[in-house]
Amino acid sequence: MTTVRFHGRLQRVFLIVFVSVLAVTACSSDDETAADPEPEVLAELESQSELGADLARLVASFGPNLDPVLIDEIVARGDESAVWVLVDLLRFQRIGTASAALLSDGLTRLGVTLNPERPWKSATNDLLTRAVAAPPDYERLKTDLLSAVDARWRPLLDVPHDLDFRWLAWGGVFIDDRPLGNNAACSGRGCIPALDFPGVTPADQGLWYSDDKIVFGVVINGEARAYQQNIMQVHEMVNDVVGGRRIAIPYCTLCGSAQGYFTDEVGGVALAEAMVFRTSGLLSRSNKIMYELGSQSIFDTFTGRAVSGDLFTQDVTLTQLTVQVATWGEWRGAHPETTIVAGDGGAGRVYPEDPLFGRDDNGPIFPIGELDERLGVQDAVVGATAPDGSRWNVGCVCCRRRETSP
Repeated sequence: MTTVRFHGRLQRVFLIVFVSVLAVTACSSDDETAADPEPEVLAELESQSELGADLARLVASFGPNLDPVLIDEIVARGDESAVWVLVDLLRFQRIGTASAALLSDGLTRLGVTLNPERPWKSATNDLLTRAVAAPPDYERLKTDLLSAVDARWRPLLDVPHDLDFRWLAWGGVFIDDRPLGNNAACSGRGCIPALDFPGVTPADQGLWYSDDKIVFGVVINGEARAYQQNIMQVHEMVNDVVGGRRIAIPYCTLCGSAQGYFTDEVGGVALAEAMVFRTSGLLSRSNKIMYELGSQSIFDTFTGRAVSGDLFTQDVTLTQLTVQVATWGEWRGAHPETTIVAGDGGAGRVYPEDPLFGRDDNGPIFPIGELDERLGVQDAVVGATAPDGSRWNVGCVCCRRRETSP
């Protein structure tokens, strides 16, 4: 088991024990045994077991040519929860193929509203909006499916967690598992490559970056640094040292939000070795899923809380640092001593001025559930944490999902 290594004495150990208890009692005399389940209950349990077996067979047959007879048998059962596995499989089928048509037809027969031009996105939005329940053993089924696509996702998912698997989706790229300091482009099928310890230049040498362009700025122990938005749009994650402190800055391009966390301590206790963060290639309701490389633990990018793996069982939450969004002109004016990430990132790369080419101009490109039509496509949303710890407008609301309560 991988654990966080602290300097000094570990103050506390968190142990989470999940216990499931099924108690059946009889209402008659002490001499009577518990009553047998009603026939209807037995039939329901048997039906769920058969559905689970069929869904497991369907996931095991994952590929471009799914079994039409098996899909028809699953749909014929009429269990709405089966739609989650069907829509997950649809994510990996090309529109216009026979398997995509079979899955879309099955979803429609089970009452799902979908757009034939964007069947997976529209169907998932419908399920999320209606909060449709998941089928039996759904977490294992989805873990098996995603692991069939990239086996490196299994250690992130097949562990204790606090995740809603209905929210999980493939973001179209694969996991970044390169070691710290490797700033080369991703090999193989590709990933979103974190930028580690980028090269920087003084403010007066960063005039090639236009004053009206956005930067994400931090000040730690008197040292200021700016991270250009276009570079963050390419890397989505930076591991750096500022003011003598190790930090990580995840940036979700889909949500337009950047956070900052100290990675050299937890709860005020210094770590023997700083954490290293990477982008998984998975999404949670259109928000990027980041994970810690050493422990393989997923963290919530908005809260800094570990939500899977060893660090989840240890109840680890990162200490957040302030990240200011400003234009380069505003930031340089307020912090003339600032550094800015070098134009090539210190990695010899060339960064387009608009790497996304207006990708999100028309709204969310991944499922988020219900849209809040009170907000414009590019409207910024501010999150606030109340004194009691409750959060308001925290979540992927920048992707226009309504969540205005804790």
